[in-house]
Amino acid sequence: MQSTLRGIEAKDTGLLVQNGQVFLCPAGCSYCLNTNTCETCLPGFALDSNKNCLRCSQLCSSCSATDLSTCTGCVNGYALVAGACQQCSSDCLTCSSSTTTCTSCKAGYYVSSSDRCLPCIDNCVSCNPSSATDPLCNTCRKGYVYNSVTKTCVKCVAGCANCNPLKVFECLKCG
Repeated sequence: MQSTLRGIEAKDTGLLVQNGQVFLCPAGCSYCLNTNTCETCLPGFALDSNKNCLRCSQLCSSCSATDLSTCTGCVNGYALVAGACQQCSSDCLTCSSSTTTCTSCKAGYYVSSSDRCLPCIDNCVSCNPSSATDPLCNTCRKGYVYNSVTKTCVKCVAGCANCNPLKVFECLKCG
């Protein structure tokens, strides 16, 4: 259950417990010693010299309290380039200072040796291939199983969530 106090949602602030009573910390605060001053801020906020949490620019996960528009970190899907957050390539989850150099990928993709996100084999949701000619799959979609001989995710018999990779008609777990 989400509560609201003075227009601040409980998910947007930390909690303070004093004498058995629960109070909300100031907006953007993750830890406070009283209801007026903050010790640490939530991601996307910066602590100023008066112990207030100030909201950073929209795509910043962290910033300087003296310049809220200059990011020191970015939210997933964006890279920090000269104090600004720029969107990563479309299949990147995270990228480095070059928006085309992926460091992690969305589900169903993997980081290639050229630091780009390439798709896993068909019906695979998680992979880490050793090379493009050996597309291994860690996890196939529900109802599919990885066959190491054919190096594909093959469909199990209807109604089966997990089957024998060499005998797809042999159901190990029903769907």
